[in-house]
Amino acid sequence: MVQSFKRLIKRYENKHNTKLNDFKVLVEILKTNIFGIELDSKSIKVAAFSLYLALLDNLDPKTGWWNRTI
Repeated sequence: MVQSFKRLIKRYENKHNTKLNDFKVLVEILKTNIFGIELDSKSIKVAAFSLYLALLDNLDPKTGWWNRTI
């Protein structure tokens, strides 16, 4: 799932010729494109945490955290 999310980000960046570091756009890509079914609740938590880290990996800390837009 994380690799799929990263590929979607790369496709967005290639289409728009810019680095994607907008939190709202990243969340929208994640919510509308990445989903799955899992029976084990621990696996769901691990997958969600991994996707959250992948999202944070694309942010520029100075733009979001310091300006309190996240």
